Amino acid sequence: MMTELRKFYYCITSFLLAGLGWMAWNLFYFQQSNPSLEICLLKNTVGLPCPSCGTTRSILHLLQGDLSTAFFLNPFGIVAFIGMVVFPFWILYDYWNGKKTLWTYYLQFINFFSNKKFSIVVIVLVLLNWIWNIQKGI
Repeated sequence: MMTELRKFYYCITSFLLAGLGWMAWNLFYFQQSNPSLEICLLKNTVGLPCPSCGTTRSILHLLQGDLSTAFFLNPFGIVAFIGMVVFPFWILYDYWNGKKTLWTYYLQFINFFSNKKFSIVVIVLVLLNWIWNIQKGI
């Protein structure tokens, strides 16, 4: 039976690999072949961008060193980019050293997120970002 800790590391690694694969596909194939294709289900269904619309393009601009455009497209892209850079090294560090520092940090984050004041701030920031995406027409 797989432990909760092992499931966590498998899940994080799977999401990371999926995200890195998605970025590689966008970087090397998708943007060159279909730059105007929209894949957001919400935007394609109701015509409104979701809170994360523009994140992929934001990361692509960060890779080109264009921080201002990346921020304008979606600030979540900066957070996602940092995670995509830091997490592989963090996972490898824990694996090679037999530690569980990412798991410990995750538990602390979940505990911190259970604080209603922090949760409300995060929800408000996501809603403001969503409104901003709608206003920008992303």
